[in-house]
Amino acid sequence: MTSPALMGWLNLLVSALTLVVFVVSIRFLGRQIREQQKQIAQQQLQIEKADQQVTKEHDWNRRKAVVDLSLDYSSIERMQARRRLEEFADWYDPAQDYGTLSPAQQREISADLKQVLNYLEGIAVAVKHNVYDRDIAYEFLGAHLPAVYRWSRPWIDAIRAHAGDASILEAVETLSRQWELRNQDLAQVLDTPIWREGKAPT
Repeated sequence: MTSPALMGWLNLLVSALTLVVFVVSIRFLGRQIREQQKQIAQQQLQIEKADQQVTKEHDWNRRKAVVDLSLDYSSIERMQARRRLEEFADWYDPAQDYGTLSPAQQREISADLKQVLNYLEGIAVAVKHNVYDRDIAYEFLGAHLPAVYRWSRPWIDAIRAHAGDASILEAVETLSRQWELRNQDLAQVLDTPIWREGKAPT
């Protein structure tokens, strides 16, 4: 016969062992959770590094693409079309545009103007969708693109009316308006006494 006192000690011993097993299990589980968290953190770090690398490569490609594009815009084929246009077109004279030309002159430059505007539209669409770096594109074309758009506006309006489509050359129009505002801001900065040649506006 087992005495009540011995039974009490046995129950106490079983409870203590159960508690020890429970504590050890909890500690083991905690260690496993910490290891998993460490692995997850390492995986996240690797993902972030890979993402940064992809972003760097994408940024580099966007910048290089704009430089390549600017060189193409200055290529012999493009320059020939631009030279033919610039026999009649003064992009930067606010008193002149496509509408001030004679009908014969308009017919003579129409194909070249369409080629140049379609090319600039492609650039504007690429800038809009972040294919080309916006700031580098602005460095190359920030003055030229708005000037060409302003000069060509009567031709664009006529084409839109003829086609019944107001979205023709919409990207080049939008980018032109954005860059006109940017040009105005830049002109205000350059007109301040704190700016001097060779020092970037700050």
